[in-house]
Amino acid sequence: MILADKLKKLLEEKEVTAYKIWRDTGIAKQSIMRYMNGTAKPSGDNLHLLAKYFNVPTDVLINDDIDLDSLFSKERSTIHYDDLKGKAIPHIDIVTASCGLPNGFNSAIMKGDCERFIIPDMPGCDFTIRAGGRSMINRNIPERSINDRDIVGCRIITTRSHVRWGEVYALATQDGIMIKRIEESDKEGCIKCVPFNNEEGFKSYDVPVNEIYDWALVVGVVSVKTWI
Repeated sequence: MILADKLKKLLEEKEVTAYKIWRDTGIAKQSIMRYMNGTAKPSGDNLHLLAKYFNVPTDVLINDDIDLDSLFSKERSTIHYDDLKGKAIPHIDIVTASCGLPNGFNSAIMKGDCERFIIPDMPGCDFTIRAGGRSMINRNIPERSINDRDIVGCRIITTRSHVRWGEVYALATQDGIMIKRIEESDKEGCIKCVPFNNEEGFKSYDVPVNEIYDWALVVGVVSVKTWI
């Protein structure tokens, strides 16, 4: 099995993308693409970085006579990773979200550059995004807050006929993704985006519906606190 085929299989097994390899290892994008299309083989530091990243011996990557199937069969006999396949939720980062507009969240997910997280107790979640800013801090109901850097779980809404007024939505617009509680607007053809955090001066504002490329209902929030 040649290196290019091995890398494709390793990407599938690890459920990552070439973009994530570059971001996690620091190996140049051009080098990764040459490895992926079979025009070059890794050596030196790059070889050791890839082997460590995929948790395989270096010989597996550079020796075409070594097959991956036997390696994976051994791993599957000791872990229960198969049970988790299909449960990992795509995570849209800022770069991917920008690339996905104006075609919406599905386009961003289908680009294939998404990381995937396994998050318990978040049914019906189609993707996650990371929140930014303090406008959705809810001091009245703290458990309904969305803090800066929180992971926000979203369900893509395919119909606009039954908008759940008063709920929090992620809206894909020309200016990026906005996460706000939405209410009916007095302005025709608009919705009102309402922040939770009025105490710090955040104000409601109207957004024309025809400037919203995609809608997703927020179904849950995960807060990650770094201690070290």
